Amino acid sequence: MLTVTVLLLTACPSPSGGGTRPTTYTTTVTGTVQDASRPGVGLPGAKVTATTTPEITTITDAGGAFRFEVTHSGSLSFTLSAEKACYNTAPAQSITLTDNTPYTAEAIALTLAPEPEGSSRFSLTPPGGPAYTLTIADCVRTIAAGEFTPVAVKVTDPDNPAAQ
Repeated sequence: MLTVTVLLLTACPSPSGGGTRPTTYTTTVTGTVQDASRPGVGLPGAKVTATTTPEITTITDAGGAFRFEVTHSGSLSFTLSAEKACYNTAPAQSITLTDNTPYTAEAIALTLAPEPEGSSRFSLTPPGGPAYTLTIADCVRTIAAGEFTPVAVKVTDPDNPAAQ
């Protein structure tokens, strides 16, 4: 006669609340976004994105610096990218965090995008009253001599109406 004995084991929590829990880390990530044509010069207002879940975005400060915190359990890999109007995006950086040691990312260098060409650079709205409106497209960095027909005009800066 064959006898089969089955032993069933179940896990019970220890009186001290035992069991193992995954270790959770909070890692501070810092870095800078710079203008590639001017090494060491930070770009304020650049958007920095970390492809974590959920995604983290932050904006660089006046010196081009950024800082954010990532909470993770164990090893976490993600990419870090930056963008700013009038600049080309740089290749994303791959980052792996393994604990709560602060991480300093490599400087992200963005290159200037080409200026717009042709008549899309400027537009002049005829007067609907006492003034013309001149609109200069984003990313225009230069206005060369002869780009406008000479007309006697008064130019005011809306941010500084007292300046003439």
